[in-house]
Amino acid sequence: METVSKHFNMTNKLTLIASLLILLTSCDPGVSFHRVVTNNTDYTLQYVKTNSIGDNDTIDIAVNEEFEYAQEMKRGRRKEYEDCENAFPYTDALKFIVKNDTSKTVEVDPLGNINWEFSTTDKSMNGGGSCNCSLRITNSDIK
Repeated sequence: METVSKHFNMTNKLTLIASLLILLTSCDPGVSFHRVVTNNTDYTLQYVKTNSIGDNDTIDIAVNEEFEYAQEMKRGRRKEYEDCENAFPYTDALKFIVKNDTSKTVEVDPLGNINWEFSTTDKSMNGGGSCNCSLRITNSDIK
């Protein structure tokens, strides 16, 4: 009886250790991804978004204000976001305009990734953590 009990306890311990190892090594890291636009101009800007599902938006961005367009949390690695591709998913058209001044245009293509800057704000195990894609609009972007 004692031998069976020792064998049973040892089997349970080994099963528990193996299960924990599998659980810890198979978990994908988590990523928190932020899309941030900063208005570094002398003008109040408007963010204008349209899409085919009717989720249209117009939001004012004051001078020197930072606007967080969206936050995404999912399993994955920061590396997946380094090119800032698809910084605005589910968006058919997006532009920035100078509020109440149709004579000026903001010459930044927010849907292209060339204007976006990637940064890591926090690192965690296996490439997870927090990261940003930031777009800074300056006076030189307004014509």
